[in-house]
Amino acid sequence: MKSPRYSIIIPLYNKERKIARTLDSVLAQTMADYEVIVVDDGSRDNGSEIVKDYSTKDSRVRYIYKENGGVSSARNRGIKEAKGEWFVFLDADDEMLPTALSGFERLSRRFSKARILVGGFVKRNDDGVEVGRSREGGDKLTYNPYLSHWLNKFYPRPGATAIRRDVIDYLGGFDTRMSFFEDYEFALRMMQAGPVAYTGELVNVYNVGDTGLSHSTHPHNREMSYYIPEMNINNIFWRALVYENLEYTLQWWNKGTEEYEYYFNLKETHFSRFYAAIHWVRQQMVRHHWI
Repeated sequence: MKSPRYSIIIPLYNKERKIARTLDSVLAQTMADYEVIVVDDGSRDNGSEIVKDYSTKDSRVRYIYKENGGVSSARNRGIKEAKGEWFVFLDADDEMLPTALSGFERLSRRFSKARILVGGFVKRNDDGVEVGRSREGGDKLTYNPYLSHWLNKFYPRPGATAIRRDVIDYLGGFDTRMSFFEDYEFALRMMQAGPVAYTGELVNVYNVGDTGLSHSTHPHNREMSYYIPEMNINNIFWRALVYENLEYTLQWWNKGTEEYEYYFNLKETHFSRFYAAIHWVRQQMVRHHWI
C-alpha cells in the first residue's frame, strides 16, 4: 500500500466539544493524499467515541489509545505510527483551512530543498471572532531560519507547520518532560536541519479559548525555559529566541515566587546583557519599518 504524502497527528485529551470540528476541517482538505492519526492520551470524556465514529466512516482516520503521559508523549506515539513523508502536528481544538495541505504541497514543489514548511494562521476566540493573525507575505525560502524567525518572518506553530519525516527521524521527537512550549522547543530544534520555506497564505485556525492549566497551577519543570541549562544551542539567533521565551516566562510568574527566582537566576547565569541589546535592535528595526 502506498504511503500517504502527509501524516496529520492530533493528540487528544478531554476535547469532546472540539474534536469533531477539528476532524471536519481536516477531512475538508482539497488534497486527499493524507492520513489522520488521533492519539487519545487517556481522555476521560466522550471524545474517543467521536473519533472512533469518524474512523469507521473514513479509512484515513486512525484512533489510538494510550495511558495518560502528556501531550509530548502522545505526539511521539503518533510519530511512531505515522507513515507519511511530511508530518503536521495539529491541536485537537484547532482547525486546518481547506487548502492547507495543498498550500504545503505548493511550497514543497517550489522549494524542493526545504525541510520544513510554514504557513500563516489566524487566531479566533470562542465566539469565532478574529483576534489576530500571522504576518502576511509571499513565498520565501530561508537558509537561516533562526534569523528569519527572530525577525518575525514566520512562526512555526502547530497546524501551520509541516516537517519532513527524515528530519524527525534524525533529530528525535518531542521532549516528554515538557508540557508548556514543548511544541516551540521542538520547532526550534527542528530548524537546525536546514532550509525553511514559508508563506503568508493562511493554513491554520488557532482557537485561543480555554487553554487549560494556567502557569500558576502547574510545576515549572514542565516548561521549556526550565531546561535552558541542558540545551545544546549552536546559533546566536536560536539563543536569542530562547532568551525571549525566558523573558515571557518571567513575566508570567509573579515576582517573589520561587519559580520567578529560578527563572531570574537562569537569565543572570546563562544570558548576558547582549541578548537584551539584540532584542532592542529588533524593536528599533520594526519601529523604523526596516523589516
